Amino acid sequence: MGLIGVIVVFGGIALYEGPRLLRDRLWRELAVFFGVWALGFVLSWLQTKDLPTRSWAEVLTPFGEYLWNGLEKLLPSWSH
Repeated sequence: MGLIGVIVVFGGIALYEGPRLLRDRLWRELAVFFGVWALGFVLSWLQTKDLPTRSWAEVLTPFGEYLWNGLEKLLPSWSH
């Protein structure tokens, strides 16, 4: 797909969602949308460059395990 494809897809997403958020003056939603949009754009662009990137599952798994272990200690009835 390349950089041009990423620009076209993410431009379409911004043109579809952005005007409604601006028109309705949903500033917080607009800020979150463009933050997630920018993150997705950068990660997609990095994928087109064939740079090694990690999946979200690999990044968040240790945090999830830490959280789950903490909950099991606080609430022993949740464990098997």
